[in-house]
Amino acid sequence: MTEIDPQSLSSADWNQIETTLVFLWLLWLSVVSMALLLLVAHAIIPSLTTTGHIGPRVGRLRAPVYAAAAVAAAVSLYAFIGFVTESEVLRTIYTRVWI
Repeated sequence: MTEIDPQSLSSADWNQIETTLVFLWLLWLSVVSMALLLLVAHAIIPSLTTTGHIGPRVGRLRAPVYAAAAVAAAVSLYAFIGFVTESEVLRTIYTRVWI
């Protein structure tokens, strides 16, 4: 296994690594947000309205929560595409993609 010397990277490489990490964090946050929003809209709100713990007026919030989940899905798709395109620097640093 070859060791990577961080001093051999240029400042442009470090900037691209930073951009890659930003896309990776955005991807993680958007996927978690989408999952939580879908959970609330598809499971929690209907369950609580059926049992009577919350009023039926709260059930009207399902459509906006689904819309927010769709926005989070679009952001996650954007972040994934950005991560894949910006991760080219990782292929120049690490010659082997698969272990």
